[in-house]
Amino acid sequence: HTLQQKLRTAEHHAQELRDLAEESRCAEDQLTSELRSMRASMTANLDRVEHEYAREKQDAVLYREELVEARSQSHTAACALEDERAKATYERAEVERLVARLSVAREAGSQAQRLRTEVSTYRT
Repeated sequence: HTLQQKLRTAEHHAQELRDLAEESRCAEDQLTSELRSMRASMTANLDRVEHEYAREKQDAVLYREELVEARSQSHTAACALEDERAKATYERAEVERLVARLSVAREAGSQAQRLRTEVSTYRT
């Protein structure tokens, strides 16, 4: 009688242990599945972040190159403008010299005309 009760109790405990082992396997499978899912999600996020970082880094390199090119063009334009300004200053000075020479020539022409008039007056 007691032996049968002990046997039943042992079988009952054995069944409880089997049930717990099954629950444990199910929980382990569930956790493994969740971990795989989380790992896949994290890997996808990491890949996305790395891709965005690489793209932004490439954009920064292109922006830097464009900035260098723009600075170079700006410097070239500034030099060309300075050359044009120097040329205009030289041409203005040249025009002023020509105007002065023209003024001297006109004065000389006027004096020559006066002398011709005086000479023709003396001849008559």
